[in-house]
Amino acid sequence: MDLLYRTTQPQHTDVENGVSLGEIYYEIYGNPEECKGLLFYIFPMGGHTNQTYTRNALMPYLHEKTGYCCVCADYFGINLKVPTKTKKFRRIPPLKELIHFFQQHQLPMPSDFDDIFRILSAHDIKKLPRHLMFLLETDPDYQSFGLLSALDYVSVFADLHKSFNIKHKQVTLYGSSFGGYIAMLMAKLMPNSISYIIENSGFHETNKAELNFLQANAGHTLKRDGVEYHIAPPPVWDTLDPQHPHFFDENNAAIRDLKIAEHFIDSDIPLFSFHGEDDTLVSIKGKKHSWEILKDKFDLHAVHIKEEDIDGRLFKTTAHGLEASLKGLLDYAVDRVPLDTAVKDHNDFTLQVKRELKTPSGAFKIAFSDDYTYSFEYQADS
Repeated sequence: MDLLYRTTQPQHTDVENGVSLGEIYYEIYGNPEECKGLLFYIFPMGGHTNQTYTRNALMPYLHEKTGYCCVCADYFGINLKVPTKTKKFRRIPPLKELIHFFQQHQLPMPSDFDDIFRILSAHDIKKLPRHLMFLLETDPDYQSFGLLSALDYVSVFADLHKSFNIKHKQVTLYGSSFGGYIAMLMAKLMPNSISYIIENSGFHETNKAELNFLQANAGHTLKRDGVEYHIAPPPVWDTLDPQHPHFFDENNAAIRDLKIAEHFIDSDIPLFSFHGEDDTLVSIKGKKHSWEILKDKFDLHAVHIKEEDIDGRLFKTTAHGLEASLKGLLDYAVDRVPLDTAVKDHNDFTLQVKRELKTPSGAFKIAFSDDYTYSFEYQADS
């Protein structure tokens, strides 16, 4: 099996906040000119192309099972939740408050970041309070909540077709959690290019708390030396002040909302959508609402996982993500509906499609050209 490493520049800009965008790294498993189709695997947030399981197990399996060329990318914002060796903390908690916490518990003062957790662990303190939050250094990435991530995959799609002689038009999107949500945003942006979707536990609208954790008094919870602490990416969006230049308004929310029927075309695209009864991050009630709308736009196969469906192999829990087997989810779908069920002989680029996704006071517009370039913009109502 061929394994190719590539980078490409995003063709789009950040039309909402004007942040400069970096290059997109992606990997290709299989020869794009020889495989039967393309499968884009879209990571949940925190996933990465260089994970051992991804490279050694999952991607080779997807390629072998489907005969498709399988592609995965490190999209915009993929690692906002995960500190790495090269990702520094922009800010530790306010020094005065951190000193007060250590004095309150009669602890010695830490000398560096690692020392904070060594001291807490040694004194059997299991948790730092949420207001003592660490900010990650993530520039240029911020929590765009899916839109820039989906556009990154549009750029990867275009780069593949510009760089290789791809004759087939079968394109499958497969994602879990945030990756499933990105797949559905792609279905808004380039619906004529997609022939099959598998999504597990995906969002159906913006989780506003994630846009600005400081304003929401929230954050991602991690552990170090047995001590629970909270991190957040530096916020760009403002969720409280309508006068703020980066206020997240109803138009920003609408482009990310999967419950707006007019943003999807009528299609026969098979859509397998898995969701757990006890998902506290994305409620089953909200997911069912989105299913009611999407069933008229896709060949929807909604799979509601309850306690009696737990088998310890495919589904291990009814919570977010289901602790599902990523290989097994693919098997479940394609064993019921073959990947070539809704094959197309065109895509949005060859059709030179121009899409206008209306929002309460404007529209997001994406225009495709047959040279595999595209433009993306927002136009406010006059």
